[in-house]
Amino acid sequence: MPEVVDQKGGMTKWALTASLVFVLAQAVFFIGWIWIERNPPGAAIRVATAPVDPRDIFRGQYLELSYRFDDPGFYPDDESAPNLMPGGGQTVFAALALAQASGLHEPLAYAPTLEEAREIARARGVSDFVVIEGRVGRSGFDFGVNRYFVPEGTPEPPRDRTVVLLLVPERNLRPRLRGLEVDGVLWTPERLEARE
Repeated sequence: MPEVVDQKGGMTKWALTASLVFVLAQAVFFIGWIWIERNPPGAAIRVATAPVDPRDIFRGQYLELSYRFDDPGFYPDDESAPNLMPGGGQTVFAALALAQASGLHEPLAYAPTLEEAREIARARGVSDFVVIEGRVGRSGFDFGVNRYFVPEGTPEPPRDRTVVLLLVPERNLRPRLRGLEVDGVLWTPERLEARE
């Protein structure tokens, strides 16, 4: 009988240890995931944006952002620009090049395939550019970076200032938001104090 009790005790310790290791592995995984979500890897590019501050009781508070690269009209116009159907939901690849004068990435070329976007950008004499992937929407392109969520009660960035968005193009070419700069300084949204 004592041998059976020892075997059960040994199994209980093993099961407890395995469970603890499993829980710790999950905690490390989720902490790492959260860190990567907040600090996406890669170098950030700077793009001009025009924020507005809508409030939606169902979706929370966010800044609605718009960019020049969302609008096909801001890309250089020539015969090499492809015709993409509005509202078709097609994939679009946009090449953005660094404008030395402003230090911002500006629209350079777009196309339905990655290789075409690269070819058009190179044909325009630019070798240093970044390509991002999005979809063709009803009124332009949608790259999935048009909303920047902020804590409830956060004031919007001042409208009379220069607002620049920090974007990180990931390996899958989908851009991710890293933050906002207001007049060249990283904007950290602060909650307004509750007033009684």
